[in-house]
Amino acid sequence: MSLHILNKLQEKQLKQCIENCSERDVIVLIEAAADKLRTIDSTLPVPSCSVFLLTKRGSKTNQDNLQSSDSTKDWDVTEIDQEEFVQLTTLHNPLVSW
Repeated sequence: MSLHILNKLQEKQLKQCIENCSERDVIVLIEAAADKLRTIDSTLPVPSCSVFLLTKRGSKTNQDNLQSSDSTKDWDVTEIDQEEFVQLTTLHNPLVSW
């Protein structure tokens, strides 16, 4: 069970990440990747694994952006906070940074 961490949303890397994920893997979008999720290419495949979006401390939720995004409408994306992110890092091995 790998944990794939994307901190920059470059579509080539995201596509490779999605293609390399198994159903038991997890993708976490952080920093710039979390901020730019709405702008991804709608032709990217829907991930077969869980996708999480790390929220910034004290910021508004990103859920409104996710719901209004045509690009991610078929994605099952769950927001997590820093504590939940740390928990994921302890449960998954290896950690893969993209």
